[in-house]
Amino acid sequence: MNVLRKWITRILNGFAGISFLAMVLLTCWQVFTRYILQSPSTWSEELVGYLFAWMSLLGASIVTSEREHMNIPILVERFGDRGQKLLTCLGEVIAFLFSAIILVFGGIRITALAMGQMTSSLGVPIAYSIGISALVVILQTVPLEVSVVTGAQRTFVGMSKFSLTAIPFFILAGNLMNQGGIAKRLVDFVMAVLGKLPGALLVTNAGANALFGAISGSASAAAAAVGSMVKEGERELGYDPALCAASNGASAPSGLLIPPSNALITYSLASGGASVAALFLGGYVPGILWALCCVIVAVLIAKRKGYSGTKGKFSWKNLATVTFRALPALSLIVIVIGGIVAGVFTATEGSAIAVVYALILGVIYRNIDRRSFWKIVVDSAKMSGMVVFLIGVSNILGWVMAFLQIPQAVSAALLGLTDNYVVILLIMNVILLIAGTFMDVTPAILIFTPLFLPIVKTFGMHPVHFWPDSGL
Repeated sequence: MNVLRKWITRILNGFAGISFLAMVLLTCWQVFTRYILQSPSTWSEELVGYLFAWMSLLGASIVTSEREHMNIPILVERFGDRGQKLLTCLGEVIAFLFSAIILVFGGIRITALAMGQMTSSLGVPIAYSIGISALVVILQTVPLEVSVVTGAQRTFVGMSKFSLTAIPFFILAGNLMNQGGIAKRLVDFVMAVLGKLPGALLVTNAGANALFGAISGSASAAAAAVGSMVKEGERELGYDPALCAASNGASAPSGLLIPPSNALITYSLASGGASVAALFLGGYVPGILWALCCVIVAVLIAKRKGYSGTKGKFSWKNLATVTFRALPALSLIVIVIGGIVAGVFTATEGSAIAVVYALILGVIYRNIDRRSFWKIVVDSAKMSGMVVFLIGVSNILGWVMAFLQIPQAVSAALLGLTDNYVVILLIMNVILLIAGTFMDVTPAILIFTPLFLPIVKTFGMHPVHFWPDSGL
């Protein structure tokens, strides 16, 4: 049985990885045909959408089988081993039933309709919890068959949008950078610039997280890559490991604000189409402020604990050397963000170019070979499947909220308490702070943006301005 499961997993990994690579190549092909051949491709975008849906479903299924989906096991952890196993089994049964009802039966019904148109406290994963909750609400208002078909349709539509493919591309680019030795060059660069400040390791951690997050588009990739570099020096230099971990965790989210960012793209979707380019430009100031505040706090704590800066005098020669080594990685920011803002390519095409660029650097630095590259692709496909499946299922929740006019009800309730926008924003921030303690940023954005954005619009706040609140 284990051998059969191993082979099935290997086959699924292969299909997911091949689909992922095909998406990257087709997206780059779009840019090539537009600017080199002067004849834009008319079929590649639609094919990428189909591959995206398949890759996401395959990745989500692999993550489900490996029990790596995002969940909030608050209740499960209160039980003993036997109780945990029972609740885990119950969660897997619920996930299976949802998949069978929505993804299988609903998918078959949609396929039949479209044949002529060819162009979670119990430990249940958050994606399945959202989908099941939405499905239960739909069943109260419309018949079963209509509910299932609607749920499947909203899920597939949410997972096949071309604009969303930027998310898995940036995830892949971040993982390639992590493996490709880029993090080490960025840490050395920041250390040369800020290393003379008290608490050099903490300050470097904050600055490198901001830079790596800006390049990779992922706060988790920044925390993993830079954190591993910092861990190597904390014992040697006598730093408190708990303090280093706290510094890493506090500064890594600056990458959610500094573009490119997967969270920005998710917010663009949840807000109903806020400009990705505007969100990217609007993320720099709050992101830099976040990183700067982390540096200031690190310096103050370092002075109190007696952590000094790097020894010796400041060396311009060393700065020039590490800058030259880090320049290829830093130039990725200019290429991707500059190209998107200038309108040379879309955010999705820019993310695909970031993948190719990161791969080239990793090969040049001799840190990525054929075997490690395939592992990175498969791991990225699984991570992407988990995130994108969550986005697709959240489309059901969005449809339910719109159908039942839930945002209007929430808006009326809050505005009934007070018409002072400062008080309303404070209430929202408290709710988001509590939710953020238990939830990952992606489900939090998908759930709370449709609820709160209509409210802030009533007193003139722009969706781009509201992003830092909803995202963090």
